[in-house]
Amino acid sequence: MFAAVFALAVAGCSSSGGTSDSAGPVITDLTAAMLVSGDAFPQFAGGEFESDGVTTFDRADHPTPDDDDGCSAMSYRVTGESHDAGDQRGRVTLTNPDTADEYRVTTLRLGEPFDVQRFADQCMQATSELIDIEGMPPGTVSAVVRTRSGKLRGYNGLGEVRGVLITVILVPGRTESLITPGDVAQIYQAQADKLLAA
Repeated sequence: MFAAVFALAVAGCSSSGGTSDSAGPVITDLTAAMLVSGDAFPQFAGGEFESDGVTTFDRADHPTPDDDDGCSAMSYRVTGESHDAGDQRGRVTLTNPDTADEYRVTTLRLGEPFDVQRFADQCMQATSELIDIEGMPPGTVSAVVRTRSGKLRGYNGLGEVRGVLITVILVPGRTESLITPGDVAQIYQAQADKLLAA
């Protein structure tokens, strides 16, 4: 589900800037202590928080892309479904049991840099709406993703802090959704702060 939301479209650049050099040294070992807790997410009764911890991959796994322009491959990359040996992935998810809304943040320490701007420029599609989310740091990208009929499929936020790629994906549930663009900024900033403090 989450890879599909990113494969559909990711776009929307905020102001430029934001590099590992200005934020501190590149993180070489991602740990569970660097991942956000349930407090980073919007709070509601009965929220179901789940942390997968950090996985270090011992072999490469690259799902076969279903396009020729590289967008599918990059979408798998930013959601952690595609990885090289030695890559690390942290993932935490919160689900609202009343609306089935899902909030997910994935952190990826990759063996080589991921070009966030290239992904935004190359993989933007007509089914996304470029948005400037208040509170998203410089150098990040963000989007609202809709089906061709206009139905909301989710909100995305993507950026890099100290060499770690942060991907925030919000997917509306089956009933009236409570997710907002501001939730992307809240979750992203909380994860960025954890990495900056590490």
